[in-house]
Amino acid sequence: MSESFDQMVNRVLEYNRTPRRHLFEYPYRADDSRELIRNAEELVWSLTKGVEKVDTIHERPLVDRVEVIDDRGRVYTNMWATGVSTALQDDGKTLKVFLKDGAK
Repeated sequence: MSESFDQMVNRVLEYNRTPRRHLFEYPYRADDSRELIRNAEELVWSLTKGVEKVDTIHERPLVDRVEVIDDRGRVYTNMWATGVSTALQDDGKTLKVFLKDGAK
């Protein structure tokens, strides 16, 4: 998916001949404009939810702390994580987190 969520919403609005840039001008009312935007967002979300390339590793360069939390609380914490990457596998049913050894 090369377009952002907002770009896709804008494309839906333009397709419906209600470009976002005109929605808050006459003859549109603010409530109607918000509803049109909300409907477009719901449509895009329903079409794209859960769509992430499975089996593709995504680097997370800004992440430096990783925690795994279950109903007992934190079960794994790495405060010095480096080289963090994530991947969805098994049709999106498995989340894998890959770390380089960053322990100090």
